[in-house]
Amino acid sequence: MFGNKQGRLVVWVGRRAVWLVLPLFLLGCVSIHKNEYLAWISEKSPAPIKAERAMDARVRLESTYAISPERREAIIQGLLGASEDTPDNYCAAMGELVAEDMARSGLFADVNTPGPGGYDALVRLNCLEDTGGAPQRVTLSGPFRVTIKVSVLDASGKELVAEYQQSQNFNHTMDTGWGAALRVVRPALAAMRAQMLADLGSGSGLKAAMATKRSVATAQDTLGKAQSGDYAGAWAALRQALAQDQRSPAPALAAATLLARLCDAEGARAMQDEAQRRAPGATPPTPAEPDPRACRAQALNKEGVALARQGSGAEALVKFNQALQTAPGPLPKANYNAALVLEQQGQAQAAVRQYLAAYQAFLLSSEQSQALTRMLALAQQAKLGVPDPADQRYRLGVVRAKQQRYQEAVGEFEAALHGAPWLVDAYYNLGLVYDFVNRPADALRVLRIYIQLAPNAPNIGPVKTKIVELEDKLGLIPPK
Repeated sequence: MFGNKQGRLVVWVGRRAVWLVLPLFLLGCVSIHKNEYLAWISEKSPAPIKAERAMDARVRLESTYAISPERREAIIQGLLGASEDTPDNYCAAMGELVAEDMARSGLFADVNTPGPGGYDALVRLNCLEDTGGAPQRVTLSGPFRVTIKVSVLDASGKELVAEYQQSQNFNHTMDTGWGAALRVVRPALAAMRAQMLADLGSGSGLKAAMATKRSVATAQDTLGKAQSGDYAGAWAALRQALAQDQRSPAPALAAATLLARLCDAEGARAMQDEAQRRAPGATPPTPAEPDPRACRAQALNKEGVALARQGSGAEALVKFNQALQTAPGPLPKANYNAALVLEQQGQAQAAVRQYLAAYQAFLLSSEQSQALTRMLALAQQAKLGVPDPADQRYRLGVVRAKQQRYQEAVGEFEAALHGAPWLVDAYYNLGLVYDFVNRPADALRVLRIYIQLAPNAPNIGPVKTKIVELEDKLGLIPPK
């Protein structure tokens, strides 16, 4: 009897000793200096898992780590008797380590270092312990879940672009520390990185956010080019930005400013309308001082239009050529007007060349379509043949595509169309290889031309399906 009481007393004393010692040990763990804690975990944790490839994006990376409410309550009420902010060192340490892992993975072009146009996006990692049930009395050991949610927001940090989530179970004990958590967290982060790259390649909201931010930077860069007199460089960059990002008003506003500098008030107004279409209420562009040379070229173009209307085609062509030579930058309207006169004169080959020049210079998609339609209709009507150099490049493109050397095939098909823009099959093949090299916007543009040229082609059904697929990938199909 006495022995049983003595045994119970020993057990009771032993339990009380554990409860006296354990809080002191745990409190020391929780209140350790964060830098020491980070260093300790880094020694015990594996190296970050590298991303398969880099994402062309500069991001601001934020990470937070939260102990689950049930675990936090158990620590405060049942074990440590500490204040509300006691576990924050664990939270901050885990958050920094997760952010460091993402930064060192090589996924992003740069982390927390803005480029000329600022950040492409904000990547916020939220990590939350989840015990999956009622509070546990001894809460810093035993199995539990870590749920990691990555929220990608636009550069302002206000609009959610995409969200990714992974959950993992692991056993955390006194002797393993949070290094065990990272061994589980890192594969989860790697899985999310792979999904982000897949979404970026598919043209999801993630890609749209990155493209929009880059288009803002492009717009700013083009204005700098224009001010330095590099109108051709500014024009080419804006054409690309307008085609690749069909949502942001930034490139359209920059184009309006550029056209104002080139003394094209009508074109500037059209671009302002395009910016309003993209984003109603968009701020009008800053007024630009017209370039005197551009104003002289525009005047010559108008003189040519007046002569053409009077029936003086030869004199009109002289004025259009003078306008093109005088302009400090592209003047597609002069190319287009010259093409109209040449077509009336029966000079189909020369007219097609001028239409092509206009098509390759126009900024608005409606103007591009108009020039392309007239060019191709004229080529088909005149039954223009395919020059040997263009035919050779086309056939070489087919060979490169069969060899799965798609980048080279793109170059060959582009060269073929430059020499013979009426070569219908080249549009089809170019559209496919654009898709293979992950250029969905270019693939869509080219395949639309193909169905316009060959509406009764045997493969028109699959091509139309591919067009819908590309439109969906680029986010051009409005939600129901």
